[in-house]
Amino acid sequence: HDALPISTALLPTLSRLWRDSREEYAALVRRLLVVTMVSAVPFATILTAQPEWLVSLLHYPAGFRHSIPVLRVGGVGVLLWFAANVLGTAIFAAEGQKSMFRASMFATILGVPLCAVASLLTHRLWHNGAVGAITSDVLLEVYLIWMYVRLLPAGTLGADSLSTLGRCLAAALAMVAVLVCLTRIGWGAWGLVPALTAYALGCLALGCLRPRDLALARQAFARRAHT
Repeated sequence: HDALPISTALLPTLSRLWRDSREEYAALVRRLLVVTMVSAVPFATILTAQPEWLVSLLHYPAGFRHSIPVLRVGGVGVLLWFAANVLGTAIFAAEGQKSMFRASMFATILGVPLCAVASLLTHRLWHNGAVGAITSDVLLEVYLIWMYVRLLPAGTLGADSLSTLGRCLAAALAMVAVLVCLTRIGWGAWGLVPALTAYALGCLALGCLRPRDLALARQAFARRAHT
C-alpha cells in the first residue's frame, strides 16, 4: 500500500467511518477511487497508447522493440492495479481481511500455471513470451477486482464510479492526441507538459474531479507528509 500514499493515509479514517457511519464510509471510498483513477489514467494511457514513444525517448536499442506490446498490455494492468489497491484498502477498513486473503491466495496459486501457459502460447504465436506473462498478470488483476467488488459492503460503489472512469479516459484521449502531435514535431519529453495540461483541463471540463475530491487529495497527502 506504500505505492499509493493516499490509500495508506486514509486507512485509519476509513476504519473509523466503517464503525461510526457506513454512509460516510461508502462516500469516502468512492471519492478515494475517483482521485486515484484520475491520477492513474494518464500513466496507464501513455503506456498503452504510446509505448513506442517511451522506448524512443529513453534511447533504448532496437532489441527493446519487443517490449512495446508488453508495455501496451502493462498499461491496462497499471490501471487495474491502482483500482485493486483502493478496493483492497476499503476491504481492510471494513474488516474483510480473511475473505480478501482467500481471494489473494487463490490468485497466487492460479498465477503460476496461468503465467506458464500464457507465456508458452504467446511465445509460439509471436515469439514473445513476455506478452503472455504480463497478460496473465492483467487477468489476475481482473479476477481480484471482481472479487474485491463482491467483498465490499453492499452499496459502496455505484454507476457513478464507472462514469467517472469513462470521463477520465475521454480526457486521456485528448492528452494522447496532443502528445502525438508534439512528439512528431520534435518536442520529445517536453510534450508531456502540454499533454498533461490538456488532460487536466479535460478532467475539469468533464467534471472528473469535484472540489471535495481535490480537498480529499490535499488532506491525505498532508497527513502522509507528517507521518
